[in-house]
Amino acid sequence: VGIFIASESLFTLNQWERGIRLQFGRIVEVYEEPGLHFKLPFIQNVRKFDGRIQTLETKPEPFLTSEKKNLIVDTFVKWRAMDPAVYYQRVQGSPAVFNQLLEPIVKNNFRAAFGKRDVQTVVGGNIDTESKKYGKKGDSLVFDKPLDAINLDEKTLEDIHEADVDSVIKSKESHIAEIAGQKVDLNNTIRQEIEKAILVALSIEAEKYGVEIVDVRINGVELPDDVTENVFNRMRTDRERVATELRSKGEAAYIEKV
Repeated sequence: VGIFIASESLFTLNQWERGIRLQFGRIVEVYEEPGLHFKLPFIQNVRKFDGRIQTLETKPEPFLTSEKKNLIVDTFVKWRAMDPAVYYQRVQGSPAVFNQLLEPIVKNNFRAAFGKRDVQTVVGGNIDTESKKYGKKGDSLVFDKPLDAINLDEKTLEDIHEADVDSVIKSKESHIAEIAGQKVDLNNTIRQEIEKAILVALSIEAEKYGVEIVDVRINGVELPDDVTENVFNRMRTDRERVATELRSKGEAAYIEKV
């Protein structure tokens, strides 16, 4: 009898697990550290959750650009449960349930982001950055890191949402090049900025479920056949224009020296 009671009173959490102790359906303690733990036998039970990084992979889906042209986009999101109590209360600790709730939010954010941009910008666009912690830049708010955006007060977040402003996170290292008089951050593409902005939006939403969003990525962007040729033609024209300008500057500099 003693051995049986002892076995019902002790439980272990592995390194990758989180847990909660319940008594009559009410949470009485949260466990975030691995090891041996105690519970009252018979009247208390334990729920364990996987604290490792989980993945939501969305199926390729067509998103309309600002030009009303389709791009076939597939994405994935990496997340993990950080608050076991909230995670249990909101989704019963089920990764499948959370993924079902998260997927339409992910798609809506990407749909809105692609809808504000044209095909060429999404496929190969670059942006420049500013040194401010955050500041309004056109129709974007620029932040140094995701926490700067997440920690904004509720009123500011509401204002950003109502104004339909993009949240843009700067890269840790920015190397600004100047091409034909235009500053371009070669390490900061539009697609990366879309990912970072959506990471902020999803992080704010996921916090309500006790979840941390670790990463958001565009897995691939495919062009329908009717769009591919037009995009390549426009890109070729732009590259030729830049090459012509650079060649003209080089010739002018050579003439001055001669």
